Amino acid sequence: MTRQGYRALARTLAWLLCAASIPAGAQPDGEPRYPPERFVTGTLSNPSHVIRYRDRYVATELLRSTLAVFEDFSLEGLRRADTTGAGLRMYSPHFLAVSPRGTLLVTEGWGTAVVELDSLAGDTWRRFSGKGKRFSAPHGICVDADGWIYVADSLNSRLVRFRDMTGEGWEVFADRDRRIAYGRQLVCDADGVWIANTYEDRPGLNPGKGANVLRIRDFRSGVAEVALALPDGRITGIHLLPERRLLLALWGPRNALALADLRSGEITRYASTPPQWGAPYGISRDPLTGKLLVAYFGTEADGVARDPGGIAVYGPPGP
Repeated sequence: MTRQGYRALARTLAWLLCAASIPAGAQPDGEPRYPPERFVTGTLSNPSHVIRYRDRYVATELLRSTLAVFEDFSLEGLRRADTTGAGLRMYSPHFLAVSPRGTLLVTEGWGTAVVELDSLAGDTWRRFSGKGKRFSAPHGICVDADGWIYVADSLNSRLVRFRDMTGEGWEVFADRDRRIAYGRQLVCDADGVWIANTYEDRPGLNPGKGANVLRIRDFRSGVAEVALALPDGRITGIHLLPERRLLLALWGPRNALALADLRSGEITRYASTPPQWGAPYGISRDPLTGKLLVAYFGTEADGVARDPGGIAVYGPPGP
């Protein structure tokens, strides 16, 4: 590790030690740094990601194994999309993306497939379980400007890409340094593919400790760079911000949103989470308002919901 890398790690450790001493929901001065503009809960059940799709918002409801569809954050008129098309059932939907054809892509985070819906009516949909070794707990999904669909195949410790739901162009990232362990949210942008990656004590996963954000500039190179590393906890969601900043959803002893400066490695600001909200999970930007939408999973035990979680709407962090 370079001298700059050691300094960045030291700053990260200092931030974590400071955060551990702060009561949930508070900053060092006792006030939340970035309180949400609103938080909607009650009607939704354990959402893990929400995006704007066509003229509606769509949220995954992980424990219900369905999708919630609504026009605005009053949640009036909320309905559930029919996810039982052709007699099939969607299992634990986690993350969402829009395909090059404009269809909705949904990962089955505790299942074995990616599902494509032509419409929210659920009348036409397809399942794709990968080629060769089938998906095992596919989580993050994103689509790049060239039309590649990327999936974090979490329990297989790999990243794959393909062109369509037939698996056209199927490729597995070589991962020469075995850095990908349990990938959650993916982001595609002009700089490559970004992965929220955590090292977990599960059989068959690539080994390691803590969590990091990986960036893959060239898929065929097999090289994944560490953009940011944390010594413990899990990174569930990521969102790229201007000026080389990154918003992180952290799941662990202190659930929180963290704002990281990728130039210095510093984690400079964060918003803590009331315990009943549970862990922050997927993050997206609302194209209508520019606001940040963060899904909070709530709390559960043995797959049974205790608190339903909800969706928080944040204004973009300032400079």
